[in-house]
Amino acid sequence: MKIDSVAHTNEASIGHAGLSLIGEMARISGLDHACVGVTGMKQPQISDPDILRSLCGLIAQGKTDFDHIREFVEDSFFQGALGINRIPSSEILRQWFEHMSACPGFEDRIHQCAVDLGRKIGVKPEYTRIGDQPWVRLDIDVTIFDNSDTKKEGSAPTYDGRYGFAPIFAHLGGGWMSNSQLREGSAHSFTAGTTDFIDQSLDYTRQLVEEPVLLVADGGFDSADLLRLLDQKANTGFIVKHNLRKETGGQWLQTAKKQQ
Repeated sequence: MKIDSVAHTNEASIGHAGLSLIGEMARISGLDHACVGVTGMKQPQISDPDILRSLCGLIAQGKTDFDHIREFVEDSFFQGALGINRIPSSEILRQWFEHMSACPGFEDRIHQCAVDLGRKIGVKPEYTRIGDQPWVRLDIDVTIFDNSDTKKEGSAPTYDGRYGFAPIFAHLGGGWMSNSQLREGSAHSFTAGTTDFIDQSLDYTRQLVEEPVLLVADGGFDSADLLRLLDQKANTGFIVKHNLRKETGGQWLQTAKKQQ
């Protein structure tokens, strides 16, 4: 199977046929090469690529637990569509992936696979035009994963009163994910490491597009450190909603009048 193009559609797609696309995307992204030999684990019939391809197949169907792999142990379509040599048990899937995730440089390899995939399929983001200049919009925001029915490590009370995680995402206009990071539920939007995440997201975006990048974020990211970073970036604009904190509208009105 060869991917010639990727396009949006408003039609509903139901069923597991899309796993064939996931398997092909794993191949052209270089996922197999990125993980070969990472674990050093010895299992004659199961390889490191089998582990990641199995996880891709689960996540693509909204299945987030390692134990869900048990549903597909005898599923020949799941195995063939994803190009898996042998479906691992839930125990092996968990152990091998935990070992992978702890290997130095593995996360960077996975991020590079996403960039390579975008290049090969020809990412075409939506543009925001300001005058005659097209900008690629990059939205940065936190969303909440509700895990109130679990006791997963890192889950905690969130800012909106739920219980779970507070991952951060970076999306190009049109929905292509440039970067993501899982964070504890109690993490603030601009918690430690957020500046590094945004800097990394801009770097990934620059590898996918040539046009100037317009970063858009809400008031949770109103930080002097971030604004200084963005101001120093070439071909980078930004719209960050100001967090009034203890300031009043009247004070800003007076500032605006002084600038007239």
